[in-house]
Amino acid sequence: MFASMKKLGLIAALTGLTCAAAQAFSLLGPWASWQTVDLGYQMNTVVTNVPRDAGGPMNLKEGYRWNIPVMTYAFDKSFMDYYGEKGVEEVERAMATINDTFAHMYEDNYLDTIPTSVARYNYRASTLGLMDLYSEVLTHMTEKLGLGPAERYCWTLRNAQPASTNDAGQLTSGMYYTIRRNFDPETLEPTPYVNGVLYSYRINFFGDAGQYAESLEITPDPTAVAYTSVAGRWNNGLQRVPTDGLYYTGLSRDDVGGLRWLYSADNYAFEGTTVSSGGSAGILTPQYTAPIIVTNIDLAQFLIDVEHTTNTADQVLALYPGLNIISTNWDYETIKTTNYVYSQTSPWMPYGEVPVLVKQVENHFRLLYTYGYDNVITNFGGNVTKDKIQLITVSSGAQLSPWLPYGMGGDTNAVTNYSNINTNRVTGGIMILGGLGGNANNDNNDATNAAAANNAGGYEFLATNFVRRVYVTNLIASANSNGTAGGTNDNGGTTIGLGDDTGGDTGAGTNVVSASFNQYMVTSYDLYEYLAYPIVWSDGGGTGGDDTNAVTTSAVLYRPGLAGSFRLQRVNFDNLIGSTFTPTNMYFSNVVYMKMKDNVNDPATDPYGQLDVTTIRRQLSWPDIVFAASDQGADGIHILDDNQWVNHAADNSAMQNVTTNSAAGPGIISAVGGIEFNTTGNDFWLNDTQGPLSLFEQNNGRTHLWASFDGSTNAPHLYPATSPWKTIEWLEQQVTNTFNSVPLK
Repeated sequence: MFASMKKLGLIAALTGLTCAAAQAFSLLGPWASWQTVDLGYQMNTVVTNVPRDAGGPMNLKEGYRWNIPVMTYAFDKSFMDYYGEKGVEEVERAMATINDTFAHMYEDNYLDTIPTSVARYNYRASTLGLMDLYSEVLTHMTEKLGLGPAERYCWTLRNAQPASTNDAGQLTSGMYYTIRRNFDPETLEPTPYVNGVLYSYRINFFGDAGQYAESLEITPDPTAVAYTSVAGRWNNGLQRVPTDGLYYTGLSRDDVGGLRWLYSADNYAFEGTTVSSGGSAGILTPQYTAPIIVTNIDLAQFLIDVEHTTNTADQVLALYPGLNIISTNWDYETIKTTNYVYSQTSPWMPYGEVPVLVKQVENHFRLLYTYGYDNVITNFGGNVTKDKIQLITVSSGAQLSPWLPYGMGGDTNAVTNYSNINTNRVTGGIMILGGLGGNANNDNNDATNAAAANNAGGYEFLATNFVRRVYVTNLIASANSNGTAGGTNDNGGTTIGLGDDTGGDTGAGTNVVSASFNQYMVTSYDLYEYLAYPIVWSDGGGTGGDDTNAVTTSAVLYRPGLAGSFRLQRVNFDNLIGSTFTPTNMYFSNVVYMKMKDNVNDPATDPYGQLDVTTIRRQLSWPDIVFAASDQGADGIHILDDNQWVNHAADNSAMQNVTTNSAAGPGIISAVGGIEFNTTGNDFWLNDTQGPLSLFEQNNGRTHLWASFDGSTNAPHLYPATSPWKTIEWLEQQVTNTFNSVPLK
């Protein structure tokens, strides 16, 4: 007895020494092949009244995370109608908690400022079966960002051999193998602690026949304030931790520690880009194996064609294929048109008078358009262009020259006078991304070049050639000719003049032709030619393993976590109905490791390439998270969309030239879905566990109601927003059957 007391005292002392630093988190991902219902995973699919499982516990380097700097959310009309401004305010408060955490969690000693226990109870709300809206949203946001329930996976089954009876009728003992899927964010070692509380476990059995085993966490210290992580809110229901009246003051230390590690700028993995149901995302990657030659389009003419122009959008696109027009502004002007017509003959005009020519001036409207665009690179040279205009005087003598214009003979003497003039036209050039057409040339790799041109996002320039363009006018400024008569030939030759070749072949005289002309030649320096690597938008998610959400067209790059650059951003539907959303493009800077002269990493020589900053383009066609509301029937709480995952385990094994036994991860979260809260309201339930005589109203129970509350003396706020008379006092009357009439409004 004394020895046992000493042992317990030693355990308590060790617990006291380690609790101050003990912290841990779990990572969430798609179910591994061994995470079956027989071992306590996905139990909600076979057993009633157990919490929903959103995914399985991942090993340390198998985590899944969101890798686009912004995750968007919106409220549809159903949510705003039922939960009103107060409901929107509570959701916004949860989002602000996440944003504030990401903004500060990498500051020195920040974790030391975060409390380990943020769970509180409002006992008035608990008695009435109320659940806090803010706390619920905060819990599900940790899930959508890749955190699992920390307490549940302190201990988890990896294999089991249940007790059985052999052929001889002998009972064989069962064996249960457990592992830890809970990690300290500082040491990264598996740990049985969460928020400073030590957890042990016992094997528990579920199902009608007890056929499903689960390693159920328990606390050796009965006085410990346990099950306090926000990420574990619902899974802690396995330990019968009540959610009625439970609210959080924010994220706990271990919730923050998990996000801090998962999204750390030092936590690298080979990843593609997120492709969600809300649109697609691409990352700029140079194509170093396919250089191209690019020429620019004249900036001055481009501005004439797209600004304050009569060209319609179709006409502009015909002139500049691939131009992405994103806006159109219109204006108008009044123009005068002048016509000259003959006056009409009138019976009152004198006989024989000729109709006179009459000038008619008419005013007309003319529409003018100015177009906006988002895929043009502009090289602005200036507002003044220097052109050289040359006046060339060419004269010829008696000797024929093969370089003379047709019909001229004799030696040529050319005198050139030139002058430089400044014009007021804009000089410069443009390049259209994604619609290079004939402006991008690559004789060595036409197919690659065409693909790059169709998805161009920019260029990495290698060399520039300043092209001189020479224009020779077709109009002869002035000309004269002098033809000398030829002798009479056998066939009766005639005189030959300039440009005439019909004289005799053998005339005795010599044809002497002389002439001169003036011609202008203009030399402009407004064309550039570039040797460049195209930079294209690479979409998708890499090899993806067995995941059906994966896309195979992405450049998989060695990428760090988003760290403090991540944020949640609200977007809005277009109208009061809340059913339409205008797609938009979002652009972000992102740091990656990229091998600068090759798209394929060579693990032997350069496994991670060179650190570079590139751009992510998010083509958002729908918000990532939509908060909605619907009637979900009796005992409905909410409908949650599970995360969608893209597995990059194969990419990480191949890129790092290592063989791994893990096929579970790491990977990315490609879509997070929405949250749809219940609108059924105040409903009740009865069960017949004590027979039909127990089915009376006095024995009924109540389902959960959504509310907003905290630890202040303020009464909980009830929903829906359309029933302001449904106060906490009204609800208490419903529970105690002391009804008063609803006050008239």
